[in-house]
Amino acid sequence: FEVGRRYKIMNPDGMRGTYGKLIYLLQDAANEKVRDVLGFEVIAPVKTVASTLSAAGADGLLDDPLALLATREIASEGRPRHAVDRDIKNKCSAV
Repeated sequence: FEVGRRYKIMNPDGMRGTYGKLIYLLQDAANEKVRDVLGFEVIAPVKTVASTLSAAGADGLLDDPLALLATREIASEGRPRHAVDRDIKNKCSAV
């Protein structure tokens, strides 16, 4: 369920029919009688990076200007080696 929900969040145009069926299934599973038979709660909030950082007391980490530099991808294709080395050095200094 979680994989499907996350896929739908990232791709709103995909899984139109399948996602609707999933939602109906989740609505039925949220019923107290069904939940008791299953023995667990099937609906949970979406866990995001922001919520995880907030729970850990690190809310300011996403606002850190070095966070983008420290986590970005370094593409080497079609770029001179000195430019890639410079990006690697900048990334290492941001970490």
